[in-house]
Amino acid sequence: MISGCSKEEIPYYDSARDAVRFENNSRYGYDATTATLYKSYSFCEAPLDEYTIFSIPLGLVGNKTDKDRTVACVVDAELSTAPANLYEILDATIPADSLTGQVRVKIYNPTDEETYTLVLRLGTSPDLEAGPAAYLKASLSWNNTIPEPSNNNVVRTYNMLIKSTLAFTSTSKANYSPAALKLIVAAFGWNDWNDPAAHPEYPYTASYFLYPYLPDYRIVYAELTYASYAANLGKYIANYNLTHEPLRHDAGGLIGQPIEARTY
Repeated sequence: MISGCSKEEIPYYDSARDAVRFENNSRYGYDATTATLYKSYSFCEAPLDEYTIFSIPLGLVGNKTDKDRTVACVVDAELSTAPANLYEILDATIPADSLTGQVRVKIYNPTDEETYTLVLRLGTSPDLEAGPAAYLKASLSWNNTIPEPSNNNVVRTYNMLIKSTLAFTSTSKANYSPAALKLIVAAFGWNDWNDPAAHPEYPYTASYFLYPYLPDYRIVYAELTYASYAANLGKYIANYNLTHEPLRHDAGGLIGQPIEARTY
């Protein structure tokens, strides 16, 4: 018996149905329980920067094309806490010949200690549809908060560098201010003093490496380098003040006074 067969048209994928989503990998901040990609940034490592440009990753559901494609991205005003003057959405695109893209957001350095949140949602644009519902929300939070030092041995380092009426080896935080500590971090780029591997020149002692933003005073005291650090801090402050309003203490016994480096 010979039976006939009919040809069926081979289906093809229409790129007009391509879609976009946020990164959906938990390693990069995606939380399936809230269907949200979480990202955060702290200005504490660049505390005097006016702003930074932060990128939130996008993924393409579909095929690459030979042209850039614009993504629809809007702010969820109900869930966001950041005021409009603290951010700008610069662009949201999937570049040509790419399966990934980004939303670029310009976020401004807060002048207070608050943490601000910007919640973004993806929609449908002329170039791309919105992807799966579980991957259309991202939350970006940022602040300029720097953890206050609690260990006496790093408080001493602070007092070795910042001018006050206290003795240079004092463990008192009576004249401590976050603004002065941020100035120290900006001047020296210190953010890894809690990582012994980042400072192999010093013998490992667990109690020396407890706080990222200041070295233990025993490191700078033994080598008498505190005086040179203070001198360099003074130069940094002088150069900063040439083009900016002088920074002032924002807490403690010196609140409102210009921040100065200790001299030896």
